[in-house]
Amino acid sequence: MKSLKEQELREWFDASSSTIAINQHGHLVYRAAKNFGIKVNVPADATGAVALTSVLFSPQEEFYGGILFYNEWDLGTPSIEKCGLRILEKMRNGYGVTSSIENAPAQLFRSDELVDAQAFFSLAILFGWDAFFAPHDGRYIAYSRRNASLFVITQDEHSLQALEESFGFYQPVRGLPSHLLRAV
Repeated sequence: MKSLKEQELREWFDASSSTIAINQHGHLVYRAAKNFGIKVNVPADATGAVALTSVLFSPQEEFYGGILFYNEWDLGTPSIEKCGLRILEKMRNGYGVTSSIENAPAQLFRSDELVDAQAFFSLAILFGWDAFFAPHDGRYIAYSRRNASLFVITQDEHSLQALEESFGFYQPVRGLPSHLLRAV
């Protein structure tokens, strides 16, 4: 795992052949104009919330690495947020990362770090932070929203149907907020 500053993340997307970019609002979006997606309500209990992330980070799918971008994290009760940020800081320290989340809010994961990526994204879900995750192959963008919602965005109807099946237990609803429909 490697941390990136927001500007480094923008440069990484610009230099890559990725179909994903970061827009002026700090959201990961597809470069193409047409997006499809689902909304899933995050379970209130911690075990259920982490189980939800296991659908995204399924070991049955090939994992080529990915990008996790914490967009907003200072959203709740200060003492609870400090606890979450301390956990995140210690997780990042385990990879030799010493920069703060404020200075380097993105994490770049290698292909052998599937569980690591899931753990970092689970933290965002558990603490209600806004965060984006996109696997390097670009098959989806996941957006953890502070209101206990998970949006999963894709570029085509076939992928949308596959997402609906994968998240079936969680009763996904088709649709995305307007700010996630816009391309770069």
